[in-house]
Amino acid sequence: MSYLTKASSLILRDSGWSPQRKVDPSYWIDSLKKTDFPIFEALINCLEKFGGLTITTLPFQERPFFIEKQQAVILQRADPILELSPNKSKAIELSQAEQWKSLHYLKNKHLEIAPIGVFRYAYPPPFDLFILSNGNIFGGGRYWTVKEGDERLGLFYLGNDVEDAINNTIEEFLAFW
Repeated sequence: MSYLTKASSLILRDSGWSPQRKVDPSYWIDSLKKTDFPIFEALINCLEKFGGLTITTLPFQERPFFIEKQQAVILQRADPILELSPNKSKAIELSQAEQWKSLHYLKNKHLEIAPIGVFRYAYPPPFDLFILSNGNIFGGGRYWTVKEGDERLGLFYLGNDVEDAINNTIEEFLAFW
């Protein structure tokens, strides 16, 4: 289990999170089962702790966050960075369980995958946010291959676990702005 940075803790608390938070994930679990995504321990733990949260940059609009003593970051947008609700993902909406489960990386490592929400990084559209059965968090979506000229699914690493992914996402977002 990772730890949360000062910036991540501030943003999460302003989003309604607390270290003691534990919600019933059955609504999301039922949605995942209907589209044949697997249910595993890391997924359940993630949804119990972070399910339903929408993490935005809003806390920084009201007060600057100081990365260093002389450097204040004031963001002008309140767009969601992370929405931790599986029902927001395209993978659920389009019933893509079999496509995502068939990725070579997952098969070779004997890992399962399930969507936990969406991730936005400055430009729409959002990417899906996934958790693997080992707890790793990935972003994913469709991309076009130039050479083959077709559309494929792809994953990109965000963190070893949810806390690590939240830290990395918020740090990257702050660095970008």
